[in-house]
Amino acid sequence: MSIKGIVSNHLNFIHMPTGRYVFALKALGEEAERRGLDTLKAAADEAIGVGERALRLEFAYEQARTQSSNARGEAVQLDNQLDGQIGAIKALTDARAFGDEHDPVVQAARKILTVIFPRGAAPIIHQSFEVQLGTMDVMLEHLEGDLAGEVQLVGLEREVTRMRELVERFRAELKRAPDAAISFSEVRAAREELHEYASLVMIQALASYPSLDEQATRQRESLVAALIDQQERVRDDHRRRRNPADINPETGEERFEGDAPPADVLPPVVSDDVVEPSHV
Repeated sequence: MSIKGIVSNHLNFIHMPTGRYVFALKALGEEAERRGLDTLKAAADEAIGVGERALRLEFAYEQARTQSSNARGEAVQLDNQLDGQIGAIKALTDARAFGDEHDPVVQAARKILTVIFPRGAAPIIHQSFEVQLGTMDVMLEHLEGDLAGEVQLVGLEREVTRMRELVERFRAELKRAPDAAISFSEVRAAREELHEYASLVMIQALASYPSLDEQATRQRESLVAALIDQQERVRDDHRRRRNPADINPETGEERFEGDAPPADVLPPVVSDDVVEPSHV
């Protein structure tokens, strides 16, 4: 069963970035403890645990995403170097292929061109990373195997050794660039769970003072003040058409955009602001 909306559908309680929940729930939990509201304190602590788990998932997801991006960036650089290395081997071999057809060096160069570059270098370098890696493996099998004698005659040993080094580094980069181990759907599910736990804490907090008199009203309002404050800050971001910024769950300070994981906290399709009826 999906947890989405199981509690929050009964409240005018909008989604917030994870750090905002944790910061507000900690403040509410401390206030509940001060007032001796043990059941509410336990509920807040449980919700904080859910929030801290969500923060850990967000951190792990962002780390994996960053590492994957960095690995692909390194792979791009290595791919460019390999393209240059293949071009250099082709150019050197072309130069050695001119001359007397009975010259062993010319014969060796022409054989390399026939086996390794039957359609030139372009079809080799204009491939996806993984396909190009497979092609280069086959090239090296020939250059280091049945064409090793020809490579020596043409004087390509240094270039082939360099190509082997680059190919192995390229292979390693591609291996360490898989999809993130934690999917964004897991992050979203953790955020949804936190939203429902926080909604439940809100209901329990309001029910801690089941009276409509002035004193109970003040007690309720001060008890949930931290949650309401964060809700209003997010609503203000929505009104300004801004993506809500997350905060440090310990200090409440807003994070810079680059410090926060990808957000899915979007403004509601229909505004949840209360609209006063107009009278003619």
